[in-house]
Amino acid sequence: MRFLGLFCLLLLVMISPTSPSAPDPKKWRQIDALLAKDQTASAAKLVDEIYRQARQRQDTPEYLRAVLYKLRLLEEKEEDAQEKAIALVEADLKTAKFPARPILHSLLAQLYARYYDEHRYQLYDRTTQATPDSADIRTWDAARLGSAVVRHYRASVAEEPQRLQQLTLKELGYAVRVGDAEGQALRPTLYDLLTHRAVSDLENDEFYVTTPAQQFELQDKALFGPAAEFARLKLTAPAADTLNGQFHALQLLQQLTAFRLQANNPAALADVELERLRFVHEHAELADKDELYQAALARGAELFKALPISTRFLAVQAESLEEDQPAKAREIALEAEKRFPKSLGGQKALALRRKIEAVEVAFTAEEVILPNQPWLLKLNARNALTLYAKAYRVSIAFASRRQERPEMDQNQEWQKIYAHALSAAPVAAWTLTPSGPTDYESHSIQYAGPALPLGRYLIVLSTAADNPTQKRAGVTTVFAELSVSELSQLRRNASTQEGPDVLVMHRQNGQALAGVQVVPFFQYYDQPSREYKRRRGAALTTSAEGLTRIELGSKTGENSQLGGILLTKGRDSLLVAESGYYFPRRSRNAEPEQPQRQTFLYTDRAIYRPGQTLYFKGILTESLAGKARLLTKQAVSVRLQDVNGQTVQTLPFTTSAFGSFHGSIVLPTGLLNGEMSLRTDYGSVSFAVEDYKRPTFQVTFEPVKGTSVLGQEVTMRGKATAYAGQPIDGAAVSYRVTRRTLWPMFGRGIGGSRPEMEILSGTAQTDSVGAFW
Repeated sequence: MRFLGLFCLLLLVMISPTSPSAPDPKKWRQIDALLAKDQTASAAKLVDEIYRQARQRQDTPEYLRAVLYKLRLLEEKEEDAQEKAIALVEADLKTAKFPARPILHSLLAQLYARYYDEHRYQLYDRTTQATPDSADIRTWDAARLGSAVVRHYRASVAEEPQRLQQLTLKELGYAVRVGDAEGQALRPTLYDLLTHRAVSDLENDEFYVTTPAQQFELQDKALFGPAAEFARLKLTAPAADTLNGQFHALQLLQQLTAFRLQANNPAALADVELERLRFVHEHAELADKDELYQAALARGAELFKALPISTRFLAVQAESLEEDQPAKAREIALEAEKRFPKSLGGQKALALRRKIEAVEVAFTAEEVILPNQPWLLKLNARNALTLYAKAYRVSIAFASRRQERPEMDQNQEWQKIYAHALSAAPVAAWTLTPSGPTDYESHSIQYAGPALPLGRYLIVLSTAADNPTQKRAGVTTVFAELSVSELSQLRRNASTQEGPDVLVMHRQNGQALAGVQVVPFFQYYDQPSREYKRRRGAALTTSAEGLTRIELGSKTGENSQLGGILLTKGRDSLLVAESGYYFPRRSRNAEPEQPQRQTFLYTDRAIYRPGQTLYFKGILTESLAGKARLLTKQAVSVRLQDVNGQTVQTLPFTTSAFGSFHGSIVLPTGLLNGEMSLRTDYGSVSFAVEDYKRPTFQVTFEPVKGTSVLGQEVTMRGKATAYAGQPIDGAAVSYRVTRRTLWPMFGRGIGGSRPEMEILSGTAQTDSVGAFW
């Protein structure tokens, strides 16, 4: 089923039943051809001509179509297209008549919403507008833009609602691309279409960044009730929250429900019910809203069971149960399929049931296991009664070639990659039988794998006993590689050059192994071809301590990444994937380390006023090979720099026998305040220069006694005291109370919060002892 979107509606524009003329397709084809060639100026002349003539003839469809093209042209050739588009529609709205007027209201609301969306970060930092009557949208604050969205969406269905309800989409003629038969039956009038458009945008919370203490919240269980009960509900919002989009969207749904209850179209009523229940479930703040939603969907499925749309109630109900109760969700989906299998809900239910019944298999094991010993396989399976496992031997030569030539695997199916290994008989075969009832849930089970000899293996798990690698319907197959070896390795950075040391040990007892062949595989960037390439490194042998060193960086002169290591000792081989990036730097022993000097500077304060005296001290040190010493009898130049980094004054010093120096400087006046600094050649210190005033008093609060209870008053007591110690009496106190909502974490869920909001403000006065409450 396809519904009409607002811009889809306006692409060809609507036509009234009494349109005085038919469209001129030749002119519109000419305009489209010009636009395809980017000849916007020529196209604009033709559009303006049609626009003027349509307004004079009051030809609504041609006029609205021309408006759409004018907006498109603005977007293509104007930098401030959004502002001009809004101004154009606002101007036309003043003289527009039905049925163009409600369309323009809806279009204008969407233009405001899009402007808000693209300028949200500017709006978030903008304070409340000082001149609320300004016509320049670029100066509007978030609240005014949100108000415009609400006002025009409400106006699109509030002005002449009876005429909107009587005007069916079938009567709109050539100008509307109607949906399929089911879509036309569910939303047959312009009123339906515009209301659903308004609800879709108004439920966006982002338009309402200002949240007062008292907000409209969906906390009434009757919102999930039958249509007649919902239509009678009294919906009111606090005076401070009249711009709440959820409130206005819910009101529009209530009005649409009341209209559909009177009209003789139960399918359209069911469509509104689905939208209302979805909206309430998404935005309600009720602990049991999931249960209420399930009950309401079941009620709707029963109430409209004679109609194809009833399957949509069942499909939505099944979707909401899929994760926690897949077996029940499957039963509900089957019911939807049986009712009307070709309906939209029936097709969705079919897809959902197939998803629930699908076989899912995955397994994990250690990358390397010991030879001739059982090993652990962790299986995650759903809807798999029996699985057939096989282990195929993979040669080390084949695995090494894949390291050197990874392009071998590109765009290749795994069956083709491992074709040679799969052509041989498996080394081992066994059966896994996941236990438990068929509950359509995923289960995790651990199994013991069979003992395998030294080597590298491809483990294949399949629901098919024969030809598991053959692709066919109803067969699920997964695979993974596994190595069986007594070798293991550790890698660390070398201490004197850019290359790793490799320690090879026995996997079971940790003994260092000598005489093990180590073959590295590298990935490097080839500058001439501008491609990453792979190569095999020279074979190395571990020492008596089990160590060897892979030379990279300064030794090879290339940017190399270690891609893997092949260890071989006798019949035992182990290919290990590794990674490590080393830049070609000079060896640390190429040049002797140079001494590093550093000046430590200290000031007597962190903030000063212009004209104050700043006292400072410095210590000069020199570090070499991790050891530091004081530098005595050394000349030091101290520079005072302003906030722009310009040197204002320079003072010479000589370090003492303790490597220190000290002095003072009067900070200049008449310069820009901010962060200034004292600098030497080997160090600096920053400080603030401001025209500040010292505080003359402090305010403290007494701890709140007892535990605060929701709904009861809380008394806060404070005291104002001068820094000299005496209380401050008769002083005016301004206070504000803010609230921040926190939701705790339940189970493994993540808690949440709401932005801080002010809930109370006022004034008080200190008494004779400086106290207030």
